[in-house]
Amino acid sequence: MADISDAFSSRFRTTAYAPIRAGSTPAVTDGDDGSWLNDVQEDQHHHRNGSGSGYGGFTEHTEKLVPQQPLVSNEAPWLPGILRHVPWLGFVALWTSVSMMAVTAAILATSNRSPVTDWSIQPTVYLAVSTAICNFALQLAFCHGVTISWWYKALQGGTIADLHHYWSFGNGFASIFTAGRSFNKIAFAAICVALAVIDGPLLQRASTIVSRDVTIPIILNTSIAQQLPKGYTSLMLGRIDEPVVLTAPFAQVIKHYNARNPIRAGIQGCNGSCTATVPAAGFSINCSAPTGSPIDYSPILSKNSQGSVGPNTQPIFTTNLTWSSGYGLTFAKSRSPEQVILTVGYSNTTSCSGTFFTTTCTLTEAVVEYQVSLVNETVSLNNPTTNLTVVALGNSTSDVVGGYDAGQNVTLGGFSLAGNDLFGANASQSFVGAAGLFQLNNLNTFASQYIVDFEFVENCQYSWKDPTDDILLALHEIMFRTAISAASVSAFSIINTPQGNLSFPTNTTISARQTSTQNVYSSHFEFLWGALAVMALSIASVLPTFTGWWHLGRPMTLSPIETAKAFNAPILTTERPHSNVEVSQLIRELGTRQVKYGEATAATSTSSMDRSLDGGLTPRRGVSVRRLEMGSPDEVTMPKKGAIFDI
Repeated sequence: MADISDAFSSRFRTTAYAPIRAGSTPAVTDGDDGSWLNDVQEDQHHHRNGSGSGYGGFTEHTEKLVPQQPLVSNEAPWLPGILRHVPWLGFVALWTSVSMMAVTAAILATSNRSPVTDWSIQPTVYLAVSTAICNFALQLAFCHGVTISWWYKALQGGTIADLHHYWSFGNGFASIFTAGRSFNKIAFAAICVALAVIDGPLLQRASTIVSRDVTIPIILNTSIAQQLPKGYTSLMLGRIDEPVVLTAPFAQVIKHYNARNPIRAGIQGCNGSCTATVPAAGFSINCSAPTGSPIDYSPILSKNSQGSVGPNTQPIFTTNLTWSSGYGLTFAKSRSPEQVILTVGYSNTTSCSGTFFTTTCTLTEAVVEYQVSLVNETVSLNNPTTNLTVVALGNSTSDVVGGYDAGQNVTLGGFSLAGNDLFGANASQSFVGAAGLFQLNNLNTFASQYIVDFEFVENCQYSWKDPTDDILLALHEIMFRTAISAASVSAFSIINTPQGNLSFPTNTTISARQTSTQNVYSSHFEFLWGALAVMALSIASVLPTFTGWWHLGRPMTLSPIETAKAFNAPILTTERPHSNVEVSQLIRELGTRQVKYGEATAATSTSSMDRSLDGGLTPRRGVSVRRLEMGSPDEVTMPKKGAIFDI
């Protein structure tokens, strides 16, 4: 035995050994003729046949050890550092998630109060796409964070259970519920990332469709005369130097006015409700301030011109419109302006005496600006005052047109004729007897509308409201209707002004504001804030998982091949590739190796293992071992149903 030991020691004292499998051929170092190998293999043969030479311990040991050549140096050194292995893909994924938060907010801000017709694709579709990208990028960043945390934990050291929890929390949500004291930053980040999907339902409720009034600028087309054609409204007959009959076109205008027919011509292009300023033929109005004079309605009788005693008659409410363009036939061709003169009188008493007010307004033709409202293409005037803005005076002024002769048409005379029929009044009051009775004379429908107090008894206390503004507004409307009616007579109007002749086209365009009821998107930002909070929490939970990347010496993954290499799995324990290669190189060099998972055979079944006190395994001679492992296809077989394995 001593000789054998000395021979073994002298042969192996300077030789490196490595474990081999039975049946494999060990390597021989330089300077060794390999003769010892024949002795070892022969001894193994005797041991297997039960005819060893008495040094079976040596035989058992030499079955595990062979001389090995020195390892070559690594060509890929371990190089940690902040900038060497930055997880760019993970950070880009986090940046993408943050960007999608901004995109989501921009979509809701842009679409808020925007018409539905302006969006070919609904904002909710864009929101769904942005949240899907955000959540996908968040999952991608979390996967990178799990990989970094797992390897960093392995570098710091810990139990196998710690590494398992880092992996399981990052790859399955169920294990987190039973984590207990093993709960860590990976588990927290996994919960936050899993809950990030609620940003989708929140954002789907953040944009709805509602109806509201929307005002936009538009252009309208108008066809309105800027000046009435000469003699358009009335006609003189016989030897009377004033208009006595309406022309046919103007009679139709008055008919439509009396019937309150809507104005549906003259302005086109409004879809909804519009407001605009429209230039057209109108009146330049000059009114005097009301002047008051004392009046007494006391119950007295007065003598008439023949000396007879009669009732004391006094005016209480009067309105009158007259046409003027010269002073009789003698001056019919004078250059006086054609005018309509409105005279209004009304009383205001507290007893039988008081004040009688008189107002006179002169109306001449002009181009004025009407404030109009339209519903679709139905026009109504919306003038705030009776004094409209005058663009230019019309050609019926004395500086341009002479007077009228009998038998001629009159431009403005129709307004006095129709106005007296519509607004004329000559109401008065009389005392009619010793019984103290008062009598109202010529009280028509128009005058009755302006009585202040209808609870009067038979006395002389009457007060009336001023009808001037109502009459002028009515005349404006009649003139506006007339301008629309006269639009077909001429294409434009030439008006002589101090600045020269100005042309006012009948057909033109004007600016307007259109208000219409539209379906618009309404953003509910409270849901946006909730979704952004969920996204931000998820991103913030993933960031700590990147801690320690600067300690890693190479780009790492959680590929089972790379982790098996790190655990020094025998099937991957080779001289090349070495232990610090990236998984891509590992696959390039070992990717063609055939592997199979199953029950081990051959060398692994020639010995059994005993568990030591510290939990490790030690070989036990003479007993076959059955185990499951990943090995070469010719060394493992398919496990049979019900098979029990030793280790």
